Amino acid sequence: MTMRTRRRIFMTVMLAPALVLVGLIGIYPMVDTLRLSLFEYDLYRVAFAGTPFVGLENFTSLFQEQAFLRTLANTLTFGVIVTGALLVMGLLIAHVLNSEIRGRAILRTISLMPWFVPGVVAAAIWVWIFSPAQSPINQLLQAVGLIDEDIRFLASTDSVGTISSPLLSISAARIWNGLPLAVVILLAGLQSIGKDVYEAAKLDGASPARTLFSITIPLMMPTISVLTALILIATVGHFELVYLMTGGGPANLTNTLAVYAYQEAFTNGQFGRAGAASSFILIVSAVIGAAYIAADRRANRLGS
Repeated sequence: MTMRTRRRIFMTVMLAPALVLVGLIGIYPMVDTLRLSLFEYDLYRVAFAGTPFVGLENFTSLFQEQAFLRTLANTLTFGVIVTGALLVMGLLIAHVLNSEIRGRAILRTISLMPWFVPGVVAAAIWVWIFSPAQSPINQLLQAVGLIDEDIRFLASTDSVGTISSPLLSISAARIWNGLPLAVVILLAGLQSIGKDVYEAAKLDGASPARTLFSITIPLMMPTISVLTALILIATVGHFELVYLMTGGGPANLTNTLAVYAYQEAFTNGQFGRAGAASSFILIVSAVIGAAYIAADRRANRLGS
């Protein structure tokens, strides 16, 4: 047996426990969810009706249901708002943290604090912030005379344009919760750009805006692309804040795919339909990942 063969056997043995764990925790649930979506699994009728195979019927029934279509629109809107805000705010904060200013270490610590807040605690904080009677936002707006009555951020059916107030509220909570990750990734991207590039641009008389759009953003596109894919995938499948803050209400205005799947399974007992909704999350996430990989390969081909 050669040394190379021994090394391969050793690496395989060392990796085997981790691969088995990943398979049990990650791959098996996904495969079983896809399997479940192909059967009619009614928790309240399974004892005498069984679980007949229905193929894609669970998927077609979802798209014929107005509540699911509303949920799908909510999820897409939620994803676009959160992704756009995190990219813009994350880049601005990362730019400040990358500059030579006093107290940079303190600002960096503050920007990371939401990362260490558990989801349940974060939901409780934002429910308090948006509660009608105790909301500091309402108190501030009333103090300056902009409103006379409390705004019911999480319970109102009012909208800003075409986006409901509750959906904007949970988007704000999700942005706060996800901002540290965006800042860390974008800051790493900024620090990978050599200072000599900015010095050359300054000598050429480039304005800060020109430097941002002609140097910083183009050089950071690989980082921005990765972050965009990560945020979209995480937001499409996000459950915790939405469920704890609104439970998908009021009137289905904040329901997302993850919450919808949970409700179908554990409220309605329709595990087949829940599997179909969860499978749709997997499919959307796979499409986003595939789009990123395709764009990255195309950029590498053009670059070479």
